[in-house]
Amino acid sequence: MTLEAFASSPWKNSYGAYDDSPFNVRPAPEFATAEAIVASLYRALGFAGVSEGSVPASGREFDRATQTPGHSAKAGSSVGNDTWRTVLHGVLESPKQPNQSKKRFLQLCPIVPDVALYSGSARLAGNSWNPGQLVQRMICLGSATPSEAQSRWARLYDAMGVGSGDDVWAQWVEDEFATRRKNGIEWKLRDIDLTPDIPVEDKARIVFPAKQLTKDLDSIISAKDNMTRRQWISLLEAVLRLGSVMHVLWLCEVNERLWYAAKAILA
Repeated sequence: MTLEAFASSPWKNSYGAYDDSPFNVRPAPEFATAEAIVASLYRALGFAGVSEGSVPASGREFDRATQTPGHSAKAGSSVGNDTWRTVLHGVLESPKQPNQSKKRFLQLCPIVPDVALYSGSARLAGNSWNPGQLVQRMICLGSATPSEAQSRWARLYDAMGVGSGDDVWAQWVEDEFATRRKNGIEWKLRDIDLTPDIPVEDKARIVFPAKQLTKDLDSIISAKDNMTRRQWISLLEAVLRLGSVMHVLWLCEVNERLWYAAKAILA
């Protein structure tokens, strides 16, 4: 990209060095609910091969399957179809936006990991951006070292999974979803992408929101055993939503300063 091209149309194309820098929000942020952020984080943490764009179609297919006579029995469930559909469309269902009310898709509270296989995409069609990838980037930036980021990523995976320490309701819901899971899909820790990152010495002197998010995540993980699964997920949603918004606002400010600096150089 030439200086003249950048000066005439600065937002048309991204400069290569910026694309590969830790300041790039990839992909560009847009509207997403807190539930979509948590659902996407599930996929980033433990569901390899499940893309953001595949979720709405998987959800519609999953919903149609629950209407098939004998579906629950065939899956090995102890509850009937009617009971299971009451759970999906009554207990776990989240309110839709006014402009989405007539559209048929699953919108469920991400109380357990398997919900993220069928619900929680930021877009219902087209290429959806990946909020989970943004949270992963924030964990890398906010952690003092790569090894600390890997450790925090693994602890978050353990906390967001459903184990013997979770309440009976969460364990039952996860078991019911797991019996209906497609072959080949499993909840398994994925490697964290550590690039690009800010040099350790720069992290020590720069104050930015991702640092606070990592501290908040550590506190939330420690608090999990003191509340129900739904309470804990609600708290996690709130912190991730606030943290990601603050991070994007900070990046916007950084990018704006870089733009004015470049403009001054070109003047």
